Amino acid sequence: AHSMSNDGQAEARILFRTWIVAKCGVFEKEVFQDHLKHKSPNSALHLAYMEANLMCSTGRYYLSEDEAIMLGCLKMQAESGDFDNDIHTLEIIQLRVCQTFPRPISMRMKALLSPTLGGGAGSAADELASKIQYLYARIAGKHKAEAQIEFLQLLRTWCPFYGAAFFTVQCQYDDGSFEEEPPVSTITVAVGPLALFMITRHNNELTILRHPYKHIVKWVAYRDKHIFSYWTIKQHVSLRDIESARQEAIERATREGREYNEEEEFDATPYCDCIYLVTPNC
Repeated sequence: AHSMSNDGQAEARILFRTWIVAKCGVFEKEVFQDHLKHKSPNSALHLAYMEANLMCSTGRYYLSEDEAIMLGCLKMQAESGDFDNDIHTLEIIQLRVCQTFPRPISMRMKALLSPTLGGGAGSAADELASKIQYLYARIAGKHKAEAQIEFLQLLRTWCPFYGAAFFTVQCQYDDGSFEEEPPVSTITVAVGPLALFMITRHNNELTILRHPYKHIVKWVAYRDKHIFSYWTIKQHVSLRDIESARQEAIERATREGREYNEEEEFDATPYCDCIYLVTPNC
C-alpha cells in the first residue's frame, strides 16, 4: 500500500487549487459529465479525487458511518479493482478500513480492534468487515474513473462542505444582543462555493451555522491585519424588511427637509449580524 507524505499532500492541494483557479467550472465541465473519455486517466478528475480523499481522511468532510462505508468501498474499487474473496478477507478489509476509509468509520474500526476492548469487540469488527465486503462486491465491474466519479458525486450530494477551503480563525459574532463587546472564540470557517460555514464543537457536539452569500450584504477585508468582517441578514429578516426600513428613513428625511445620508443615518444592526474573523495563520 502506498501512503502519501505530508509534503505530497501539500503539493496535491496546491496543484488542485491551481487547477480549479485556472479552469473555471472544472467540476461541471470535466468531472461531472457522462462521457467515455472518463474511462481513461483524466487530470481534472484525478486532482478532484485526490483532494476529496484528503478531506475525508482528515475528517474535514463530516459524514455518517454509512456514507463513509459507501465512499470507502468506491475508493477500494477505484484503487484495487473488483472484489476478490481470496484476497479481500475480513482481516484485509479491517486493515484497509483503518488505513484508508473516511472518518468516522475508520475510527470506529480502530476502536473495535483495540486490545483494550474486550467482550464482543472482535465479533463486532468481523461483522462490520463482512458488511463492507458485501457492499464492495456489489459494485464490482466499475472502471477506475467511473468509481472515482461516483465517489465525487455522492460526496457532493452528502457533504455541504464539498469544495470548501477550511480555516481556523478567531471569531467575534455580534448579533446585537451583547451590552458589551461580544466574546471571542476559536472556530473553523469553511469557505464554500455557495456559502460560508461557521463550525464549532463543544463537548463533542457539532454546531454548524450557514451564511449563504446571497444573504451577505457587506464585507470588508484588512489584508495587512488578516481581518475579514461581513454583515449577514438575520434569519428572521428579509431583504424586503431592510428596503422598507430604508425607504422610511428616506421619507422621514424628506419630510424634515434635509438630505438623507444613508451611511450615517441607517442602522443595519436590527437587521444584520456582524461577524469579525481574524486569521493569524494566513
